[in-house]
Formats: sequence, C-alpha cells, structure tokens
Amino acid sequence: MILLPYYMTEKKLPIGCTITTLWLFLTAGGGELWKVDEEHATLPRETIVQEYLVENGLHGDMRSSPENYLVYKVDPKKTEMKDFHMWSDALDGQDVQNVWRPFFWIGSETGTGEKDAWGWKEEVDTLKVGFQPMGDIWKVLRDSADIV
Repeated sequence: MILLPYYMTEKKLPIGCTITTLWLFLTAGGGELWKVDEEHATLPRETIVQEYLVENGLHGDMRSSPENYLVYKVDPKKTEMKDFHMWSDALDGQDVQNVWRPFFWIGSETGTGEKDAWGWKEEVDTLKVGFQPMGDIWKVLRDSADIV
C-alpha cells in the first residue's frame, strides 16, 4: 500500500492566476513514494494511520482512497513541520531519507491541474516519483481528496 501524506498551499498573484504548491511526504530523499511494509499492508487503515503517520508526527485526516493507496491530508498547524526535512535538504547534499517535496503549478479559474497554456499536463506526465508518473499520483489525490 502506498501512503500519500500531502498538504497544499496557494498564492494568488495580482495578474489573475494562482501558484499552487502540492507538498508530498516522500522517502529516498524525495524520489520514492512511501510504502507500507508488506506484513502491515493488511492492517486496518486506521491502524496504519496511527502506526505510520501519527506516531511519526504527521497529524491530519485520512481521505477516501483507492485500494492500494492511503491518502492522508496533513494539517500543517497540528504537525510540527520544523521537525521534518525539506526536499531542499536532499538537494543540498544532506543524507536525508524522508522529506517534504514541493510540486508547483500555475492555475487559473479553470481549476487546479487542468490542461492550460503553460503545459501543466505535458510536464506532469513526464515527471516521475519512483517509477510512477506524477500524473497518476495527482489523479489519486484528486479523486480521493478535496482538491478541485
């Protein structure tokens, strides 16, 4: 089972568009999705949330998710974000395992993640986290969470 802890931020620009940042909690220095150990994959989802997320300091809410995923919206106000590494730490050469990695895009009134003149769809389909295209991850998040 793949764990998708995430949160989002938005910055509206005066030119009429919004920069949205999707923050994903990833392993392998930001290059791999976080997976539940095989022996724990059959545990109830609530137990996985407690043992993998809450006990590691990630506080938030589980979202409805497809069978092989557990989507978890992290509340940055309840989570001590300073206790976690950022992707920039890995880029700076630090040997870090788990990091918050940002994914940025520019959106407009058409909605986050829509195909637009900036080529969001084309770019996201070429971006991979591990062996999984970011577009697939985005679809799981969008279908499971309150992302519009």
